[in-house]
Amino acid sequence: MIYFVQPRGRPFVKIGYAGRSVEQRVCQLQTCSPEELIVIGTMWGGKANEAILHERFAHLHIRGEWFHLMDEIQSFIQAEATKFRPDLFDRKRIKVWVQRFKDRTNLMLQWIDPHTNQRKSKSAETSDPSLAEMRKTQMEHELNDRPS
Repeated sequence: MIYFVQPRGRPFVKIGYAGRSVEQRVCQLQTCSPEELIVIGTMWGGKANEAILHERFAHLHIRGEWFHLMDEIQSFIQAEATKFRPDLFDRKRIKVWVQRFKDRTNLMLQWIDPHTNQRKSKSAETSDPSLAEMRKTQMEHELNDRPS
């Protein structure tokens, strides 16, 4: 799967390939980025398709897989990518992640409370990573889609 990731509020985009899970790949990238990364689109394709896109937008290349997010790329994402959700840019979405601690059997769900800017935690009540991921998705839904 090809993904397009933007650091929130910055005019850059990473055009990358995720072999298994876009969400897991973005979580990996997020640990190396001081800025929140947002998936602004995805599309089916492999490494060959990724290389074609890199070549197509080579004139906007910055470094590695990062490009200047100009109208040309934005138009391409809007026309060709799925799950493009401009409404996500209008408000901050709470991102939950699964954390394993050595001193605990159960995995933990963690997120940053947007009101206090403090880290919050809740037990996933399981040591199974797949089940924890499902509970993470449920927690994100509860936190983001509840009435204000």
